[in-house]
Amino acid sequence: MSQTVKVTLSTPIKRGDTSITELMLRKPKAGELRGLSLLQIQMCDVTTHIKLIPRIASPMVTEADIADLEADDLSEVMDGVVGFFLTKEQNAQAGTFAQPEPQNALSPTESKT
Repeated sequence: MSQTVKVTLSTPIKRGDTSITELMLRKPKAGELRGLSLLQIQMCDVTTHIKLIPRIASPMVTEADIADLEADDLSEVMDGVVGFFLTKEQNAQAGTFAQPEPQNALSPTESKT
């Protein structure tokens, strides 16, 4: 996994006259995880991610900014964060999990009737 992940927001974060359309997330260090549960991060606990994301995001965002994200944007950002916690083996397997099974394939023992 890369040390950084870029997430493009479908609904920008508004700051006065400026809009934040992308967040760059960097892999958190131990100190940035202080007070947070690794299990809750991996389980995509929203409250935990609202606390963690401002610690690792660029440009700087607040917990209020993250709490105000649209659900699809929050999901994308949380996926990026969780990716930092996957092992090399889990990252390699992640591609295989995304492959859909053929729906109409018959096994050698099945017949059309």
